[in-house]
Amino acid sequence: MSTLEVETLKKNKRLTYILLTGCLSTVLSSIAVAGSNVVTARQINNVQEMQAESIKQGVKVGKLTPKEAKKLRSEQHDINTLERKMRANGSLSGEELAMLFKRLEEARNNINKLLRNNMSSYGALESIGLRGRRTRSSDAHTSLQ
Repeated sequence: MSTLEVETLKKNKRLTYILLTGCLSTVLSSIAVAGSNVVTARQINNVQEMQAESIKQGVKVGKLTPKEAKKLRSEQHDINTLERKMRANGSLSGEELAMLFKRLEEARNNINKLLRNNMSSYGALESIGLRGRRTRSSDAHTSLQ
């Protein structure tokens, strides 16, 4: 792989991360739970979709390991389960929406924390065709763990 290709890959990875973070921030900043602002079920669903996409892209660009993504998806599943239970009576009350939004904010913080930890190169290796291959350096790295 040429230096130009490596630099392009790094640039694309950074741009994807910035784009996802920006989109998620935009969606979340448009939702407020304080005062007279009311969170709607549609906004909750939009946030859930954006978080799922952030997790997916985080793995794809190598910012999340599969184990980290599994943990984040489990958190998303728990929120979805809670939402289904709350909808059992047919609709979500303002208090229930606020509670869901709070859980989604916590989930967003967890996603952002893991996206910024710079610990994973899984997606980057996969995107350049190295996932699953053994090289001398990866053998040495594996033996240290």
